[in-house]
Amino acid sequence: MPENALQAYMVLKLPLVEEALEEFLPRRADSPASRIYEAMRYSVLAGGKRLRPILVIATAEALKSRAASVIKAACAVELVHTCSLILDDLPSMDNASMRRSQATSHLVFGEATAILAADALLMEGFRLVAENCADVGLPTDAVTRAVKALADYVGPEGMIGGQEVDLEIVGKPADFETLEYICSHKTGALFTACVRLGGLLSRAREFEMEALENYAKNLGLAFQVRDDILDAVGSPEKLGKDVGQDSERTTFVTQFGLESAKNAVRELCDVAESSLGALPRRSEPLLALAKYVSSVEV
Repeated sequence: MPENALQAYMVLKLPLVEEALEEFLPRRADSPASRIYEAMRYSVLAGGKRLRPILVIATAEALKSRAASVIKAACAVELVHTCSLILDDLPSMDNASMRRSQATSHLVFGEATAILAADALLMEGFRLVAENCADVGLPTDAVTRAVKALADYVGPEGMIGGQEVDLEIVGKPADFETLEYICSHKTGALFTACVRLGGLLSRAREFEMEALENYAKNLGLAFQVRDDILDAVGSPEKLGKDVGQDSERTTFVTQFGLESAKNAVRELCDVAESSLGALPRRSEPLLALAKYVSSVEV
């Protein structure tokens, strides 16, 4: 696959994602709660790389399913991801002023409405997953596994747990195991949720799911280390968000140095790529996504 394979794939798939997000997030100007809808749309429709919905779609297509058959789940993880960004940006967390090249939600709508919008996006995510399961006719036990997977990977043993431990080490030293826990949970957990949902909706066999989850765990860990690198050396203009947010936190970059962090990203992405060898057929988009994450030059 050519070097710009991921960009080419996203050109094909992003319109489907953007159109679906627009559909699933109506304006509802007639609702007494219209300001919540406005705040939800503001944060989600501002753009973003959309890597998580692309990961759901690429997983489904690797298993010979169509993108349209998992589009609700793909959008669901984007809503959950955006929920986490709104909360991360709050004054009580990172106190960020810019996200996706625009003012953060709490600066535009106030803290209370931003928090409520984040809550609403999380609930909409679960609704879309449940609807998607019904759309493809999954049996009850598979529906349960899909909803449980999202809850597990977002909850206290997933993304939220990783964020909490990250907050606890502000201004404190942290060992390798703690840093790995933060990265694999704060970011990696939602990556695993993506392939889990894409796999369940596509009726993946056990060995396929195992390969996909191993891929996602390593890719998600690499992605968070990459994000720490960009926070240290990137620019707000290129990234569309504040940088230097981790200056008081221990990260792989501050603990082991920039080059070691870059090497870790590449090694993790190599493991992710090799995990895909267990699939019955080669998935070029999933391979291209790993190559994108492994490229940490800025």
